[in-house]
Amino acid sequence: MEAYGGFALVYDEMMAERDYEKWVHYVLDLLGPDGNKSSGEVLDIACGTGSFLLEMGKRGWQLFGVDSSEAMLAVSYDKLGSKANLFQQDLRALDLGRQFSLITC
Repeated sequence: MEAYGGFALVYDEMMAERDYEKWVHYVLDLLGPDGNKSSGEVLDIACGTGSFLLEMGKRGWQLFGVDSSEAMLAVSYDKLGSKANLFQQDLRALDLGRQFSLITC
């Protein structure tokens, strides 16, 4: 049985007060003065249910997410659909065979 199976169903509810839009602004500010105008390919490692990626997608970023939990990725897919490329991988041996403009975790 997957460790995050049941947790995935309540994760967004538990994180309802998390301001993902503010978190995205913080991350983009780290990119420098033009960070909020930038776009490219973002990889979110341990993407969970995809809430951070959802906000990045609103800003024009191409979305990639990886998580070891099939259940978390299922919720993420329900939220993002074909807007994101989602991968199930053990994060300790991460290999997507490519580079990204921005990687978050």
